[in-house]
Amino acid sequence: MICSVLLFGFLAVSAYTDIRQHLILNRTVYPGIVVALGTSGAGSLAGLSESADGGLAWTRWGFVEFSQSLAGMFTCAALLVACYVCMPGQVGGGDVKLMAMIGGFLGLYAGLEVVLWTFLIAACFSIIRLTWQYGAWQLVKRTMQYFIALVRLGPVGGLAEEDRASLQAPLYLTPSAILAAVLVRFELLA
Repeated sequence: MICSVLLFGFLAVSAYTDIRQHLILNRTVYPGIVVALGTSGAGSLAGLSESADGGLAWTRWGFVEFSQSLAGMFTCAALLVACYVCMPGQVGGGDVKLMAMIGGFLGLYAGLEVVLWTFLIAACFSIIRLTWQYGAWQLVKRTMQYFIALVRLGPVGGLAEEDRASLQAPLYLTPSAILAAVLVRFELLA
């Protein structure tokens, strides 16, 4: 569980700066990446000695093998780079580095699971925010108007400027990533 303490420490600092300044600072994320790769690398170099119960001693503390750490870091970062390109203004460079750090700590599969849960949780928070801001009836009405226009006219020219402005609010991926990491790390959905 040492790995979880380190991961959640870096995530807590990142969430604080993300909420307060809308930034994920390099001086938080880069040391997190170095710690993730360093601890998994140290465990791999030490041979990951087996414990008495047949498991690997290093992995019992929550660390992953170095190859898994590298694969998780690069895959999660690559996925977020694609989101960065496809969602300009919503996903920033700090989010890419944050997910790379998470992939470094958790490895490939758990890292990808955290990325997917992060976006799902962030989408739920965004829907809740929009509902709170505009009201449920107004959201349903505007959505229905958009889909009716889509069916009648084919591809619609785009959203009205007022609708587009309401969708430009920040996603706050870091708080969503903390919840996603808790779900995945402690296997709450298994």
